[in-house]
Amino acid sequence: MSTSIEHQDGIEQVREILVGSVQRDLERKLLRIEAHLSSRLTDLQQETRRRTDVIEAHLRKEAEALSARVEGELAELREGLRSVGRELREADATVGARITRVEEGLVRAQHELRTQILDQAKSFLDELEETRRELAETVARELEAFDVGGEEPEVRAPALGDQPGA
Repeated sequence: MSTSIEHQDGIEQVREILVGSVQRDLERKLLRIEAHLSSRLTDLQQETRRRTDVIEAHLRKEAEALSARVEGELAELREGLRSVGRELREADATVGARITRVEEGLVRAQHELRTQILDQAKSFLDELEETRRELAETVARELEAFDVGGEEPEVRAPALGDQPGA
């Protein structure tokens, strides 16, 4: 066994002589690469964090600006709706007032028309009564003249300008 161990130690020494410096050089290079990659990874993480923070800040600002714009537009819409509502109420009141005035005008016109019709009817009845009275007087006179004189009275047609009872 001791020869086997010595043999292995000899192989190790030969290996060390042949590839030992290359292996140590590779290990140093690997350590430097690991350190460089670790440093680069840390840099990339920090850069990613920084960019993420910038993007988040930008998105927050954009969201706030959009929210403010939407709120402004909503406020304008609300005011517009209030204004339209107010205008509609005013228009309704104006139309209502006009309808009331028209109805009142119609009532007055109907009253005036009825009054005129009543006045004309009274005037017509008065004229009819006057004509009836004049006709009765004329008939009475003619009858009296016929009874007194025994002769037929002269019937004459009234002239165009003659008014009965004048």
